[in-house]
Amino acid sequence: MVAFTQNYLQALSIAYAGDKSSFLQSWCSSQLLPDGRTALGRNWDKLGEAFYDAFNKEPGHSIWHFIRDMLNDNSALDLADYQALLPEVKTYLLKQLREWREVTLTPVRDNIDLKLFRSDGSVAGTVSDGTLSDGQRNTAALAVLLSHGEGPLILDQPEDELDSKFIYNELVPMLRKVKQERQLIFATHNANLPVNGDAELVYALEAKDGQGVKQTEGGLDNPKVAEAVLDIMEGSEEAFRRRGEKYHF
Repeated sequence: MVAFTQNYLQALSIAYAGDKSSFLQSWCSSQLLPDGRTALGRNWDKLGEAFYDAFNKEPGHSIWHFIRDMLNDNSALDLADYQALLPEVKTYLLKQLREWREVTLTPVRDNIDLKLFRSDGSVAGTVSDGTLSDGQRNTAALAVLLSHGEGPLILDQPEDELDSKFIYNELVPMLRKVKQERQLIFATHNANLPVNGDAELVYALEAKDGQGVKQTEGGLDNPKVAEAVLDIMEGSEEAFRRRGEKYHF
């Protein structure tokens, strides 16, 4: 799945049963783990990693079914240093058939990752490797959210961790395009989103006794709404100036 903005490309990858740690947790569970004094027991975790790595090269429907099929056809699986242990693994699992069946019912989590590309095509980083800033992670996630689906979308402060230039140049055009196809409802402190995102209905709220109380509501052509935006929201004068330049009023 891929999502586009004007200057960025975000790639969403979903790997079925792609969480290796989730698989190894089940593979090395106490109910299945062999005696640690045996060669099989000493190499059990390494065997699990080798099985997973082989499965990950050609991921299929179930890693458990993959292991079962590979053990039934040793010639189809190359586990390098652990190849000699495969007959012993098969014999052991047949003896532990009940425990093995219980483990194979354990779901292995999928792995979902977001990759962010710069405008020149180079990779800025991915969520999984921790190289993206908070703003970059928000950029990638927002693009995916806004580019897929048709139902109403509720966002709470989508401008968080994004700089003003990006909000105006990237996020606002995204919102204006998407609002033609689906309903967008969001809470925000940034005036650029409703003002230059062409919001059709604005609720101006203020906090009283720990609750949000409506000051006014309506379109931006309503003087009271425009006044509330100027009074409450961040960057409101600049947002209205840009709106005036765009619509020439």
